[in-house]
Amino acid sequence: MLSAGHCLKGYSGTAPQRRLAFVPQYHDGVKPYGVFPVGAGGVYVPQQYYDLGEHAGAAYDFGFAVTEPNQDGTSLQDAVGGVRLLTGTGYHHAPVRMIGYPAGAEKPLECWSRTTRWVSDDPADPGTFPRIACDAFVGGTSGGPMLVPQLDGWAVIGVIGGYHTGGNTAQVSYSAYFGSATRALYDAATTGAPPAEAGGVRG
Repeated sequence: MLSAGHCLKGYSGTAPQRRLAFVPQYHDGVKPYGVFPVGAGGVYVPQQYYDLGEHAGAAYDFGFAVTEPNQDGTSLQDAVGGVRLLTGTGYHHAPVRMIGYPAGAEKPLECWSRTTRWVSDDPADPGTFPRIACDAFVGGTSGGPMLVPQLDGWAVIGVIGGYHTGGNTAQVSYSAYFGSATRALYDAATTGAPPAEAGGVRG
């Protein structure tokens, strides 16, 4: 499971304070595929994000969570499928489908737009980010995917986050750029390497 680093950092490490789970296609209180818990030590956030913090480390605002089977013993990918992770593909993509759950909402928002390259003008949040114009993506939508269509399904090129943990307004959203650091973190998550933790301690 992919999300923003600022959404996952409180769950990472070997002894998280709270339990985390994923409920795909949740709507109006309905859980059509059940609940997929994230195992202990299954949250991966870049070490750079911990070291730099959510503002100076905005370029590393992404993370992965490794889920366990649901109550029926079905894996997440078997239940709902997956999308391809694209890295190193640049900043300009069209069309892009962005999805996010506003805080307290029963249904997700969805928007089709395009991403462009934007260089931060805020020295406190440095970096170069994909930027997308979509209205009403307010607090709570962080971690929502930015998807591009493929011949055989979907691929993900970003998640709402990055600059100012997603942006300053509900009309424009951002993502950390998915490059070599994203691919390395994905490889760590899929091979079961020890996750990074706040303070640089490895579990």
